[in-house]
Amino acid sequence: MASAFPSKPMVSPDGLKLTFIAPFEFEMSGEIWLYDHTRNNTNKILSSDDFPSDLSPKRVYWLDDAHLLISTGNKYGTIPSTRQLFVYSLNSGDMQEKYAVQETQHIASITLQEALIQLKIETYDDNFMEITGTQNVNYPVSKFLE
Repeated sequence: MASAFPSKPMVSPDGLKLTFIAPFEFEMSGEIWLYDHTRNNTNKILSSDDFPSDLSPKRVYWLDDAHLLISTGNKYGTIPSTRQLFVYSLNSGDMQEKYAVQETQHIASITLQEALIQLKIETYDDNFMEITGTQNVNYPVSKFLE
């Protein structure tokens, strides 16, 4: 069963499903859960074992009714760490890495607007003490669904 401390649920475009991360707590391995309104059930669709041992899901978004965009980051520590984006297919159960930044970079924000994924990328110095640059990049959602 899902943890008592889940992330904010994200509603699918058709309004029939919710997805969330649980547990969603500092230095804990998160798992991705799906609530299906038509079946009135909640199932774990990705366990912590589906991610590398040092990573945990940080955010989850809907790309369409059948695909989730999942950002991952360091499981442990306080350094900003969202560096990879994965797409998960509800139909096939397949998860693929679709985007990654360099080791001294961090995906500070992800915004989905219509058919566009907007990313704000921050670059840090080698000690992760100061932000040395920021860039905004945009990708069509279709590129992530290929």
